[in-house]
Amino acid sequence: MRFPVAALLLGSARATYVSDFQEFGYAVVEGFAAPSEVAAMKAEMKTLEAAYWASEEREKVVFRTDAGQEDAQASSRYFFESADRVHFFEEASGKALNKAGHGLHLTDGVFGAYSRSAKVRELLKALGYRRPALPQSMYIFKQPGVGGSVTSHQDATFLRTEPEQTVVGLWLALDDATVDNGCLWLRNRSHFEPLRRVFVRDRDPHEPDPNMVFVHTPPYRESNFFASSLAERSSVGLAFKRQSKGRRHPVRRRKSHLSRTPRD
Repeated sequence: MRFPVAALLLGSARATYVSDFQEFGYAVVEGFAAPSEVAAMKAEMKTLEAAYWASEEREKVVFRTDAGQEDAQASSRYFFESADRVHFFEEASGKALNKAGHGLHLTDGVFGAYSRSAKVRELLKALGYRRPALPQSMYIFKQPGVGGSVTSHQDATFLRTEPEQTVVGLWLALDDATVDNGCLWLRNRSHFEPLRRVFVRDRDPHEPDPNMVFVHTPPYRESNFFASSLAERSSVGLAFKRQSKGRRHPVRRRKSHLSRTPRD
């Protein structure tokens, strides 16, 4: 079976993609996922979402991406235990979901199949990753008229590798993403910028109540961002130490995100 990305990663197209990624810190692959894959992801998430709202025992946990992020997630056991499970996080209104994560790649359904697919491996191989490890995945809901802005950030704040920062985020647009409905905003060459802050555990990891704090937080500029519109089924790869931000707009859209780090 030939995957849509296979032809892209050959010859000059591959060279352009790789050079863009290395120089600018991001690259876009049009039509990366098949229509059937996108439809299956939406259908599976619709089923999971319905089960969540129908459960009387669900934990109502709000996920924040603004200045209150540390207070909201830093001591949440529900948040920490989502690493190898599929937990749902709500908007502050309690009437809509913010996202589902962070262990979708560990499931046996369409999300697990996509995460471990040959075309994803081939894409990462083209970018120079020899033995990529997949630490987390999430499905982000962009509800119409709900939620606030996502502050600019670097993925390596939350997912760090040593001795070098090599985390890469793969975003898949499940609907058309435009400036009118909350697309990604990027900044050229920000993967060469220093890591500005890290999210670390500030207590003994064996204590029953974990707590996380942001450290090393020098100021940084909120300028020179540009909108990265994506057609449905397209993927954008964001280089390590990538700084990006998101905005919310009235139109509904959803996207799926994977983060991968190399392991030699």
